[in-house]
Amino acid sequence: MNTAAKAGDLVLVNWTDSQVSAGAWEALDGLDTIRPLECTSVGWVLDVGSNYLTIVHNRNEHQVLGRTTIPKRSIRSVKMLR
Repeated sequence: MNTAAKAGDLVLVNWTDSQVSAGAWEALDGLDTIRPLECTSVGWVLDVGSNYLTIVHNRNEHQVLGRTTIPKRSIRSVKMLR
């Protein structure tokens, strides 16, 4: 995903995430289908790499709380909010 987002931008990111099973043994004949999850995240861009976008969900002048790094291949869209 090519994005024009830069550090400090407030963005809404729609992206696809992996999903895993509960981590317990499961009988092959009773498996439910596991599909990727469609996610939406809002935050300020902290870093844009060649293959990832990192956003923070809370910030003040000197600290951040809650960083999410999303692989660009998983990003469906980025909307600038401010």
